[in-house]
Amino acid sequence: PLPLPLPAPQVPSSSSSSAPVRSGPPQLALRSPPLVAQGPFAGLTLGLLGWAPEDDVTKEMVRKICENGGTTVYGSAESVLEAQVNTCICQGYSTPDVGQKVLANFATIKWVDACVAEGICHSITNFLHFAPGPGPLPLQDMANCLVRITALGASDNRKRTRLQELVEVLGAKVAQQSSKWGEITHVVCVMPEHLDRKMYEVACKKNVPTVSVQWLFDCFSMNARQPEAKYDVANVLGKMDSQAKISSETNNLHSSRSFNAEVLSGHDVLVSPSALGSDARLPQMAEELGGTVQTWRSPTEFAQLLASCEVTPSEPSTAGTLGSSAGLASSGAEAGGNGARSSGKRRHVVVLLDKEEVTEGTHLATFIAKLGTERREIFVVPAWLSETFQQRRRLPLETFAALPPMEDSEGAAAKRQRLGSGSLGEAAYAWQPASLKSLEELAEDSRARALQSIAEQKVNEGLRLAELRREPSRLGG
Repeated sequence: PLPLPLPAPQVPSSSSSSAPVRSGPPQLALRSPPLVAQGPFAGLTLGLLGWAPEDDVTKEMVRKICENGGTTVYGSAESVLEAQVNTCICQGYSTPDVGQKVLANFATIKWVDACVAEGICHSITNFLHFAPGPGPLPLQDMANCLVRITALGASDNRKRTRLQELVEVLGAKVAQQSSKWGEITHVVCVMPEHLDRKMYEVACKKNVPTVSVQWLFDCFSMNARQPEAKYDVANVLGKMDSQAKISSETNNLHSSRSFNAEVLSGHDVLVSPSALGSDARLPQMAEELGGTVQTWRSPTEFAQLLASCEVTPSEPSTAGTLGSSAGLASSGAEAGGNGARSSGKRRHVVVLLDKEEVTEGTHLATFIAKLGTERREIFVVPAWLSETFQQRRRLPLETFAALPPMEDSEGAAAKRQRLGSGSLGEAAYAWQPASLKSLEELAEDSRARALQSIAEQKVNEGLRLAELRREPSRLGG
């Protein structure tokens, strides 16, 4: 379409026709009305501050504003400022020294061009170079700079255009796709998270500084080329990599915990005092794997825990000193059962014991014998939980059985009875002196006492830890 004709400037008339004519009247501002009713400048009066009325550049700017709905006022600086315009358009990129306070905003030619190109009236604060800077531009120090702008969003063409304009306003040149690395002096990274790491590595090898976009902004705001080292994007990338590493480790930890919590999900793990005293980490291991942990401090509590897990002697009258089955069932909740059994969902019970705790003749061994052979597999040594925790998978219980097989137990008892026949000090063989036999028995008795002392120490430590689990306030919690 053909351009609209330039509106004739209107010179304000004097307030009275009878007023005396002055020999040297002050220069009045020329005012050109809008050529259309709509446009990005509709309703606005824009003043051209410092523009010569007779210049072709001034006439072209007047046409551009009027064709987009604006009113243009131009002439001397004093007359434009007195015309009470909305915005003063500066011909350069430095803030003019008007010597007085004015209510109008100052804008640059780039603001006018952006508003016309996009059909909207931008705020002057949208982009840095829409308003004039503190000093004259372009900068002499930027004349030999060839700047590549990178790391923008794929569809952010408007921002790229504005940044390229800023580079040119500063006096540098914008690198094109055809530009060679030997020609490029700076790489400006807009969003570090979008930076192509391969291109960044090439820039580092070529000793081309990669700076953040703030470098351009500060060069404009401070009216001087700023040192590139202060804006090195490596600092930002280092923080991003650290945060990404922490985030990845956190996600992996959450994922690992989520997976681990399924290993012993639905398991009730009962830990004996001796087992707890041998390794205080057993409850934590079971809980991290998703199990529910209970400890006991007395045989009665152990029987109550088993009853809460629906593990009771086959005959009610055979519970012995551990209590009757009727009593166990009624006091299961008091022993610390978690209440999940009442929901009807079957749970797996595992009891961690040291083999020394279930030697023949102990109350615990007697009670376990009354549970029936199908329940013997739930009693395992603490190594089962340790290995399950290390391998993050539930290992078979029979591999870590704390109780000997039934047939082996009977055979071992018969063998011990045969070896135990004879009076103390009697030699087992004709060639063996009785004194040697006595020394061996003393040594065996000493070893037994030492083992018993170690076992008692583990039990005492386990009882202490079990008490602390029941009363965490004693730990200062």
